[in-house]
Amino acid sequence: LKSSGSFDYLAHQAFVPTDQVFSFLDGPRSTRPLHRFPLMYRANTCGVALDLARGTIAELRQTIATKRNVVTRRPANESPYVHLALGRAQALTDAARCYAYATVTELWQALCDGQAPNEELRLRFRLMFAHVTQSCRDAIGHLFTAAGASAIYQRNLLERRFRDINTIAQHALAHDRTFETAGKALLGLPLDDPTFC
Repeated sequence: LKSSGSFDYLAHQAFVPTDQVFSFLDGPRSTRPLHRFPLMYRANTCGVALDLARGTIAELRQTIATKRNVVTRRPANESPYVHLALGRAQALTDAARCYAYATVTELWQALCDGQAPNEELRLRFRLMFAHVTQSCRDAIGHLFTAAGASAIYQRNLLERRFRDINTIAQHALAHDRTFETAGKALLGLPLDDPTFC
């Protein structure tokens, strides 16, 4: 992911001590709140999508200030379409952030109270990641479109952020299949994925 600075890595014949290895299918190895729910690490993944969206909003606000419409020569920041896209993007991003904070706060409180999260809370936690990612993708999409043709060039940060958020949205945790599987769970139907929630 270009915007986040992520990269691939590979280790050959690396020794990893047994106490540093775990399986999501095994029970927790510690009674501390963070370890009571092995999938808690997913809580930080929303930050990537949210940061991409917030960064795209800031980038568009900065670049649009000096841009002019090619045909009318009017300042681009006077365009109602830009206003609409920026307003939508801000609302989508802020709402996604609130949803993420509320869900993670509720989950964390349950863990601190010594409770294992019930199936409903685990389901909402899983849905939260997909919803936040897709909301941020939609926000960035509005901004990418409003920015015009200049957004398609690799030198433009909007292009990289657009590509990164669409890559993240393809991940199994954020894909539309998450909503389908959640719907099955909400109806009490059996799930194929034992790690879903």
